[in-house]
Amino acid sequence: MATWADYVLAVDDPPAEQAVVDAGFVERLVALLVADEWNVRKEACWAVSNVTAGTAEQKQAVIETGACQRLFEVLENRKSKNCLQNALHAVAIIAEGTVGQKQAIIDCDNALTTLRTFFDSPDDQLRQNAYTAITQITRGGSVDQIQAVIDAGIVSAIFEDELLTDDEELEIIRRNAATTISNIAMLGSPDQIKYLFLEQGCIPPLCELLKVADPKIVMVALEGLENILKVGNTESKQTGAIKLLKREVSCHTKVNI
Repeated sequence: MATWADYVLAVDDPPAEQAVVDAGFVERLVALLVADEWNVRKEACWAVSNVTAGTAEQKQAVIETGACQRLFEVLENRKSKNCLQNALHAVAIIAEGTVGQKQAIIDCDNALTTLRTFFDSPDDQLRQNAYTAITQITRGGSVDQIQAVIDAGIVSAIFEDELLTDDEELEIIRRNAATTISNIAMLGSPDQIKYLFLEQGCIPPLCELLKVADPKIVMVALEGLENILKVGNTESKQTGAIKLLKREVSCHTKVNI
């Protein structure tokens, strides 16, 4: 079944993802995510991720079969690296979707905690896929979803992990980590943004990212700093926070603002 789906999903005409949905095979593919044979699980994860990469409607068709919880069941069993990579990839693609589709990921048992455990994986690809999934949840996510990410300890883990690394081989991980922080700074509530500044000390690491060669990382860092300063400016009449924020940024960038 999974091999057949992989073949169909390689066909461009008619659209492969819709062909699998129309044939009624999505539910059967999802059932194979927990098959006894690990090679079948691997192929099923890949086929499911390909369907979710289609339209929002196709992604929703996958979600409605209970695929999200099944994917996290795969992630809880660490026997097969290939299964883990494909399952994380599928989770990240689902998390690209609407607020409701992001919530389908968050609502799975121990979902965010499970993703967090991959931050410590010795395998860089698994770490990258886990960071990508978190980045997608926070991109366009609601305040409540951002709070769920914070409550799961993911933000504090980011600052402990790769945000400051100079290892070029981990550049994508660093970009995703920085993007997650920037997403929270842009979409979070004032209290969540103050959490980034006051409790996590996000200004120094974001300023450090202004020094890297990757222009995408620099832009992400600038956007995050800009939105943190905007929140500080809004509250400055009451607390004087903007002066503190500007002094912090100036100190670490040697730029007067």
